[in-house]
Amino acid sequence: VSLVAGEGDELQRALDLAPRGQRADWITRVQIHDSVISPLYWAVRDGKVDMARLMINDLLTLRADTDSYYYGYDQLWDVHPDIVGVLCKLCPALLDDLFDGMMWHSGSSGDGDTIRVNYYIRALLGDPDVFPDAWATPFGVLALHGPASIFVHPLVVKVLELKWKRFGMALFLAMEGWYTLILIGFEVVFVTMDAHDCNTIGARMAVGAFAAFTVLAQSFLMLGQMRGGQVGTFVYFPGRSITLPRWVLKHSNALRLVGT
Repeated sequence: VSLVAGEGDELQRALDLAPRGQRADWITRVQIHDSVISPLYWAVRDGKVDMARLMINDLLTLRADTDSYYYGYDQLWDVHPDIVGVLCKLCPALLDDLFDGMMWHSGSSGDGDTIRVNYYIRALLGDPDVFPDAWATPFGVLALHGPASIFVHPLVVKVLELKWKRFGMALFLAMEGWYTLILIGFEVVFVTMDAHDCNTIGARMAVGAFAAFTVLAQSFLMLGQMRGGQVGTFVYFPGRSITLPRWVLKHSNALRLVGT
């Protein structure tokens, strides 16, 4: 009733009456006739931002009693696996509240002025077995459709930092090193050396083999992405589009493919 009327105070009173073990279920599921709907999504889609914020904050508040700890993180993501995409599309202002609730700050400082922070990012990163396409994960959706301002949020910064340190930097340096090697080889063999000198044939063939191997590797990568559904849409004319592998949708990769 409070949700239909848009009364935040009444909603808070109703939640305060819920047993702690059922509080998250009250926010994530409600049965109307033969259907089960999400009160949170109901509020978001009706534009009731304050009520949706209240529910997100209530769900992601850590509570405890003598029996257990209560944290609605799992219930939130189990029922709303697409919540990042929904908020990006309908109410980006609530992304800050969502990510604030996915962090826990210690009440006391450690050595110096440092404060321990726990980041609950498993659901945001997504399970590779469930999301073979990295861009379909909640974090991938955020990268594609999220507002620029959200990328300075501490939780998002932490995720980017982890990705960069664990595999992003190594992959970036390996790719840039490989293409730089081909570029240097081309400049030395085809520009600096005499093209009519028979002694340079071996060097020219080696650089050509490197380039051919690179094109072949890129082709296999794009074929794998097409088979795995890792594709996107490229609009080449208003009202006209084509489906392409995600690799080639990045302008720098497309130029490298053509240039190689």
